[in-house]
Amino acid sequence: MAAVKEQILMRYLGLGWVEAHHPWSKKGHGSYSAAELFDHFVTVVLPLADTHKVPDEPPLKLPGLPTNLKRLGTRAQDCVDLAKELGSQERKFRLDALRKRDRLEENGFGDQLSEMQQLISPVEKLRSAGFKIDKLFEYKDRDKNVLQWCQGTVKKLVREKENSYMIVEVEWSSDCLGEGDPITTKEKLSQSQWNLDQSINGGW
Repeated sequence: MAAVKEQILMRYLGLGWVEAHHPWSKKGHGSYSAAELFDHFVTVVLPLADTHKVPDEPPLKLPGLPTNLKRLGTRAQDCVDLAKELGSQERKFRLDALRKRDRLEENGFGDQLSEMQQLISPVEKLRSAGFKIDKLFEYKDRDKNVLQWCQGTVKKLVREKENSYMIVEVEWSSDCLGEGDPITTKEKLSQSQWNLDQSINGGW
């Protein structure tokens, strides 16, 4: 049930698709069962992808001027100035949220790239050349250790141990290379380090 609720909330809150909303309980009905929520997800929520656009950024509703009131004559300058101020507040709110997310990621909490990955490690894809990969490395920056995602392309599979790890040859993007760094390296990809909730050295 938790997974179904998460999928509904992703579309209702994360994408702003209000039609995806469904209460968890209702007076006279009690709590909705997993089967009832799943039926709503399949029959109502999933089809929304055919008619709704995925927004470039999450919806944000801050207190502001009412939008459904009729207006006579020219709009007062105070209202114009307030609308501009509210727009600036929304931009500031989003920027503050992005900065906070970046600070948390730097401290090892949360990860944007991790959220985009599939749940099961892409074993079959790694057996073929051309698979794009992201791997997390730990670097020494002055007096502290820093985690950095690096992007590359798998050139070939070197060897593997079933249900344990794979060793692949990776050609790294020039954006990830420092002076003297090799372009191609052999990397051990442990299945236990795939798409972890917390960022650690060696995660991928």
